[in-house]
Amino acid sequence: MSSRYASEPGLRDAGLGAADVRWGQPIGAVIIGTAVALAAGAAFAALGTAIGASTVDAVARDTPDAATFAVAGGAWVAVSHVVAVGAGAYVAGRLAPAGALDRAGFHGLGVWAFAILLTLSLVGGAVSRLGSTASGVVSGVAQSAAAGAGAAVGQVDPRAVLDRARAALSAPADPARMTGDQRAAAMADILGRRVANGSFTEQDRTRAAALVAAEAGISEADARARIDAYEAEARRTAAAAEQRAREAADAAARGAKTAAIWFFVTMLAGALAAFFAARAGASRASVQDVHRLA
Repeated sequence: MSSRYASEPGLRDAGLGAADVRWGQPIGAVIIGTAVALAAGAAFAALGTAIGASTVDAVARDTPDAATFAVAGGAWVAVSHVVAVGAGAYVAGRLAPAGALDRAGFHGLGVWAFAILLTLSLVGGAVSRLGSTASGVVSGVAQSAAAGAGAAVGQVDPRAVLDRARAALSAPADPARMTGDQRAAAMADILGRRVANGSFTEQDRTRAAALVAAEAGISEADARARIDAYEAEARRTAAAAEQRAREAADAAARGAKTAAIWFFVTMLAGALAAFFAARAGASRASVQDVHRLA
């Protein structure tokens, strides 16, 4: 018996042979199997969320760290995907009009493909809505900040700004004869060039030492030592920040690679589970039909 439906009296009366049945439309069975897979996946996701939430104990501070959550969550998603897709494929194998074992596995792959596409579509829609919401929030914050900045600008006295700029431009060359505001303005200009250039020029270093000496009431040698210490600390801070940025980038790259490999392995395992589960479902249905028609 090449097909479990080939012996049905109704099919013989309709003039349908085994080949006609084997090439029957399996889309209905695949759709039902996909629905079962999605429902099972949603149930596993809810159960996993409940289990994960139960491990959080903020009062006793006995909560697993982020790495443990990531590993456990990834394992749960992988197992849930394989089981859910396998269940849907088994149902498709039991219900598919084409009951031959050589076709049932492909029905299971159809369930696997439809389930993944629909899941990605749903997740993509949720991410898109989340992005739209975040964009609206950012836009609102930007508008509020702009309004606040406009109000702040409106409260600034233009005459006071002009007077301060005139005082800075007309400041004497000798730092000792400058006011505190004039020395601060001159020092800010030097520090701005230092940030832009990455280091002090010798002329700026000498000028900064004179400004610091006049402001702090110390010798220019002590002022230069302070400037050197400040520059060394700035370089150490910049180097540490760069190192942290590099380490974060490396960690992100490793995480992305691990996630991609894990996703590939999960999808491959799901495809294999769907293929063999559908064959098992079709084989079970064929055995039952043989006993029923005997």
